Amino acid sequence: AIDAVSTIKQDYPNATLDIVEINLADQESIKQASRDILSRFQSIDIVIHNAGISSPATEHDQNGTNLTFATNHLGTYALTAHILPLLLANPLSRIVTQSSITHQLHFLRPRFDRYLTPHTTQNHAYADSKLANLLFARHLQRLLRRNGHPQFSLAAHPGLALTQINQLSHSLHYTDFWSDIKEGAFNRLGLRTANALGLCQPFQIAGALPAVYAAVCDLHSRDFYFGPNGTLGLLGIPTACHTSRYAQCPNLASQLWQISEKMTGLKIKM
Repeated sequence: AIDAVSTIKQDYPNATLDIVEINLADQESIKQASRDILSRFQSIDIVIHNAGISSPATEHDQNGTNLTFATNHLGTYALTAHILPLLLANPLSRIVTQSSITHQLHFLRPRFDRYLTPHTTQNHAYADSKLANLLFARHLQRLLRRNGHPQFSLAAHPGLALTQINQLSHSLHYTDFWSDIKEGAFNRLGLRTANALGLCQPFQIAGALPAVYAAVCDLHSRDFYFGPNGTLGLLGIPTACHTSRYAQCPNLASQLWQISEKMTGLKIKM
């Protein structure tokens, strides 16, 4: 964050920038950071829920919830619940939630209720969390309209960018490919292969462009989800794109919403 402030100051020396420390895997940290934000600001123009991790299936937060799901989805839900009054104070505000093309890796209807069981190994948690991000963003948009609010809840995905979340995927040595196969780490294998074929974003910051575009672009009537316009949505410039059928399911979104309320103890009030 300090590096980001320094970079922005180089181009915009008069910018007023604040850093708020928050751990999205820790509900108490979210609560305290939100209190800080609520005490210092009267409204918020844009929130981009960009933070996310991809941790081993056996890692959990202090409540025993899978760490990836807790951070990527429950943290996003909780932070929105706490700071929503500041977003509703500005009729032009936007909430952008960062998803991923991996949300499409569901061939069967996902069971989000399995995350209610603590301290269990949860395979495919990253794909689940990214589908949850989309379901959350779309359901929040429904609630905003149902309650007569003009704000927008949108979503984006970065394509395929070799950022630090994929830092184990940068090497293209043949022994690394073999290691991925033995471990069943097909996500890393896919990233290595795409990188070798030139199907990744050409530079890391390109992965941020769809979310920024969603936050500031002129919206058309049905625009909701934004990502790169190139091959398989892996690289290119931002454009409106399509979600999977599960990401468009209102019943699945309602179920996830109820599970999120139960797991965080928070209800989003309009």
